[in-house]
Amino acid sequence: MNFIQRTIQKLADYKPELTRQPDHFEFWEANTAEFEELALRVERKQANLPTLQFVDCFDLSYAGCDGTRVTAWYLVPKTNLPVPGVVVFPGYTCGRGLPEEHVLWAAAGFAVLAVDARAQGGETGSNQQLAFGSAKGWITQGILDPSTSYLKFLIGDAYRAVNCLAAQPEIDPNRMAVAGSSQGGGLALWATALNPRVKACAANVPNLCHLDYSIFASTGSVTEAADFIRRFPEKMEQVLKSLSYFDFMNSAEKVTVPILMSVGLQDRVCPPEAVYAAYNHITSPKHLEVYPFSGHHVEPIQTRKVLHFLQKELGM
Repeated sequence: MNFIQRTIQKLADYKPELTRQPDHFEFWEANTAEFEELALRVERKQANLPTLQFVDCFDLSYAGCDGTRVTAWYLVPKTNLPVPGVVVFPGYTCGRGLPEEHVLWAAAGFAVLAVDARAQGGETGSNQQLAFGSAKGWITQGILDPSTSYLKFLIGDAYRAVNCLAAQPEIDPNRMAVAGSSQGGGLALWATALNPRVKACAANVPNLCHLDYSIFASTGSVTEAADFIRRFPEKMEQVLKSLSYFDFMNSAEKVTVPILMSVGLQDRVCPPEAVYAAYNHITSPKHLEVYPFSGHHVEPIQTRKVLHFLQKELGM
């Protein structure tokens, strides 16, 4: 067995102890009930773009989990309806981007809802109220209490994005999936664990996994939480406890549908230990694509594998 094989085997055996709080599932049950109660208040208008000849494009928004208007692009292939749908979540600091960035999904036969992440690099703001200061970025906003944490609102918006897609008339609500990379991969995992409308999930190099490790080892967004603790060292246990509610590893057992994930063994943003920790706690049908020489990047061949996987799982 060579070094790469030994490394993969060691990671395959890595299943750390959960950091789940006693009321973890009660917390999410109460919140998802609230996510369901709030009206979606979807608004959409056709975006007549000359670059898109075989796709209908809509500029869409919906009410997030606290009423924040979340903007999205909604693309539908010009074909027989209804069609399967995919919600695509963005990476950190990114928004919905341009419609043309999402055409590949429509070319593969899916309708796609490409959403903003609240307050991050797009047109979506945030109604979140802050009672304590934060470090740079967004991760530490409200971090001292899971009920006020930015991550709760971010995940809540992702949950409701699935509901928004299901409400569109072009969609077959029994054939819906979620996808994303990095932060988007983490949100895809969370949407799958929480929302039973999701039938398949593709999560590339996901974050929001094994956060008690990532806060120490990652060079990505969770460093904001580390910086917060550096400023307020007396808050460390409070921060780690709050983060545990948003660590997908602690909800992985709730996933019941097929999942495709990917990991780069040289990833320093979403370390392989964190990805494997989450993956190894999933009990539903699953597959992990391992890229020994990739960092925090989605290889082109992985994009093909994601499309094939979702086409298969959604009966296309």
